[in-house]
Amino acid sequence: PCRYERSANATLGKHTFLADQREIERSIPRVAQWRAVVADEEDERVLRLPHLLELGADLAEPFIHGGDHRERLATLGSGLKVGIAWQGGTRRSRRVVRSLALDQLRPVLTTRDVHFVDLQYADCAGEIAAFRASTGIAIASHDEIRSDYEGTVALVAALDLVISVCTAVIHLGGALGRPVWVMAPFIPEWRYGITGDAMPWYPAVRVYRQPAYGQWEPVIEEVARNLQQLRDKSCSAD
Repeated sequence: PCRYERSANATLGKHTFLADQREIERSIPRVAQWRAVVADEEDERVLRLPHLLELGADLAEPFIHGGDHRERLATLGSGLKVGIAWQGGTRRSRRVVRSLALDQLRPVLTTRDVHFVDLQYADCAGEIAAFRASTGIAIASHDEIRSDYEGTVALVAALDLVISVCTAVIHLGGALGRPVWVMAPFIPEWRYGITGDAMPWYPAVRVYRQPAYGQWEPVIEEVARNLQQLRDKSCSAD
């Protein structure tokens, strides 16, 4: 909703404000909970705002801002800092088709000179420890991802890239304007579309889609190839 606040002010010619959501108001002071409220008390549902404001899909500016943890992440060493999330949703929101086991991401996580950061909202310490024991690959964890939304914003803002299944961190990264690669199931939620590699809401997000139901391997292989290319490009720039 806050993506459309500036356009609402300009188009409606009125002051527009969005109802606060208390738990994240420090980071995003005017996030709408369900609706935008204009000065003449005419209410409009948030999902109708793009239509009402006659907006296209060309809104490229980030619409969430906050501090970042670049200095903190620098302690991991040189190389790309990439956030990962491999589980998303609940039983009711199709977790089984959206989620991976961490070990399935091994082709991605074995990319050299890349530091990976845990972006899971649930505590996955056991899975991360088991993965490190079997591969020697460490994944950095930060407690604020599960307890402090402002800290989560700062952490994601400092990353070079986010790689995730369909979950909330995709939308946070997109709103911050950070590069995001989303691994989508064959039939994702409507927000991710059905075809193509773009999301109209977030120009910096790229979608990697299953070619058939349950087929994660081609998705993971393509993500791994592209991450290697990004890593090589980063090393060349340095």
